Amino acid sequence: MNHLDELDADIPRPSYLKDAEAHIKKFGRIVGTTGIRPVPGEILERLISRHISTDWGDLCKEDRELNDLAFKNEAGGRLLSSYDDAFDGKTIWIITSGYGNDPDNVDLCHTTIMFPDEY
Repeated sequence: MNHLDELDADIPRPSYLKDAEAHIKKFGRIVGTTGIRPVPGEILERLISRHISTDWGDLCKEDRELNDLAFKNEAGGRLLSSYDDAFDGKTIWIITSGYGNDPDNVDLCHTTIMFPDEY
C-alpha cells in the first residue's frame, strides 16, 4: 500500500494526481535483482524517479530515440535506462518490459532494476 491508497475515498483527487498515478502504473510492477540489494533505497528511488520521468540516463542517441518512440506509443515496448557510476562506481540499468501493456499482469508489464552483468 502506498500513501495515496490511504487517502479518504470521499475526498476527490486532483486531476494531476490521477494523471501521475496512471502514468506510473504503465511501468508495471517494479522489482530488483538479488545483486541490487546492497544499493540504498534512496539511490534506487532517485533512479526510478528519473526512469519514469523519461530521463534515460547515459544512453546513445539511437537508444534514446527507441525509448522515446516506445514511450510515445505505449504499445508494450521496452524502455531502457542506464545510469553510469550510480552506486559504488557501478552502472545500474532499469528496464521496463511491456510499457503500456496490462500493468496488473507481471508477465506483460514489469520494470526491473539490475546491474548490467545480471542481464
